Amino acid sequence: MDVMVHIDSEDDMQAKPNARLPQRHLLLAHLTSRLGGTLPPTSHIVLHYLSGKVEAEIFFEDAMDVSNLQHVCSEIASDDKYFRSIRLYKYCAPN
Repeated sequence: MDVMVHIDSEDDMQAKPNARLPQRHLLLAHLTSRLGGTLPPTSHIVLHYLSGKVEAEIFFEDAMDVSNLQHVCSEIASDDKYFRSIRLYKYCAPN
Protein backbone atom coordinates (compact mmCIF):
# COMPACT_ATOMS: atom_id res chain seq x y z
CA MET A 1 0.00 0.00 0.00
CA ASP A 2 1.27 3.53 -0.80
CA VAL A 3 1.10 6.31 1.73
CA MET A 4 1.59 9.99 1.01
CA VAL A 5 2.48 12.31 3.88
CA HIS A 6 2.34 16.06 3.34
CA ILE A 7 4.07 18.34 5.79
CA ASP A 8 3.27 21.98 5.21
CA SER A 9 6.33 23.97 6.23
CA GLU A 10 4.56 27.30 5.80
CA ASP A 11 2.03 28.85 8.12
CA ASP A 12 -0.71 29.67 5.62
CA MET A 13 -2.78 31.35 8.34
CA GLN A 14 -0.15 34.07 8.82
CA ALA A 15 0.81 34.74 5.19
CA LYS A 16 -0.50 33.60 1.84
CA PRO A 17 2.56 33.80 -0.46
CA ASN A 18 1.01 31.43 -3.00
CA ALA A 19 -2.29 33.29 -3.40
CA ARG A 20 -1.06 35.16 -6.49
CA LEU A 21 0.14 32.06 -8.32
CA PRO A 22 -1.91 30.79 -11.29
CA GLN A 23 -3.90 27.58 -11.24
CA ARG A 24 -2.29 24.32 -12.37
CA HIS A 25 -3.56 24.38 -15.96
CA LEU A 26 -2.31 27.96 -16.41
CA LEU A 27 1.11 27.09 -14.97
CA LEU A 28 1.43 24.16 -17.38
CA ALA A 29 0.40 26.41 -20.29
CA HIS A 30 3.04 28.94 -19.16
CA LEU A 31 5.70 26.21 -19.03
CA THR A 32 4.71 24.95 -22.46
CA SER A 33 4.98 28.48 -23.81
CA ARG A 34 8.43 28.94 -22.25
CA LEU A 35 9.55 25.66 -23.83
CA GLY A 36 8.54 27.06 -27.21
CA GLY A 37 6.12 24.30 -28.08
CA THR A 38 4.40 21.43 -26.45
CA LEU A 39 5.39 19.66 -23.28
CA PRO A 40 6.45 16.10 -24.19
CA PRO A 41 4.01 13.39 -23.11
CA THR A 42 4.41 12.83 -19.40
CA SER A 43 3.17 10.24 -17.01
CA HIS A 44 2.87 12.42 -13.95
CA ILE A 45 3.41 16.06 -12.96
CA VAL A 46 3.66 17.24 -9.36
CA LEU A 47 3.61 20.96 -8.54
CA HIS A 48 4.77 22.16 -5.13
CA TYR A 49 3.62 25.69 -4.20
CA LEU A 50 6.22 27.03 -1.76
CA SER A 51 7.00 30.58 -0.64
CA GLY A 52 5.36 32.22 -3.65
CA LYS A 53 7.02 30.03 -6.30
CA VAL A 54 6.44 26.60 -7.82
CA GLU A 55 8.75 23.59 -7.81
CA ALA A 56 7.79 21.16 -10.56
CA GLU A 57 8.55 17.45 -10.77
CA ILE A 58 7.83 15.92 -14.17
CA PHE A 59 8.00 12.16 -14.65
CA PHE A 60 8.57 10.61 -18.08
CA GLU A 61 8.43 7.10 -19.43
CA ASP A 62 11.76 5.27 -19.65
CA ALA A 63 12.10 5.79 -23.44
CA MET A 64 12.31 9.57 -23.07
CA ASP A 65 15.77 11.21 -23.11
CA VAL A 66 15.46 14.05 -20.61
CA SER A 67 19.05 15.35 -20.50
CA ASN A 68 18.63 18.15 -23.07
CA LEU A 69 15.17 19.04 -21.78
CA GLN A 70 16.51 19.24 -18.21
CA HIS A 71 19.08 21.81 -19.30
CA VAL A 72 16.36 23.91 -20.95
CA CYS A 73 14.13 23.63 -17.88
CA SER A 74 16.97 24.70 -15.60
CA GLU A 75 17.51 27.79 -17.75
CA ILE A 76 13.78 28.57 -17.64
CA ALA A 77 13.65 28.25 -13.86
CA SER A 78 16.64 30.54 -13.39
CA ASP A 79 14.59 33.61 -14.37
CA ASP A 80 10.94 32.55 -14.40
CA LYS A 81 8.30 34.51 -12.53
CA TYR A 82 6.49 31.35 -11.36
CA PHE A 83 8.89 28.38 -11.36
CA ARG A 84 11.73 28.09 -8.84
CA SER A 85 12.83 24.69 -10.14
CA ILE A 86 11.78 22.12 -12.72
CA ARG A 87 13.11 18.62 -12.15
CA LEU A 88 12.69 15.86 -14.70
CA TYR A 89 12.66 12.19 -13.86
CA LYS A 90 12.63 9.01 -15.92
CA TYR A 91 11.11 5.91 -14.54
CA CYS A 92 10.84 2.36 -15.77
CA ALA A 93 7.75 0.25 -15.44
CA PRO A 94 8.33 -2.84 -13.30
CA ASN A 95 8.81 -6.11 -15.19
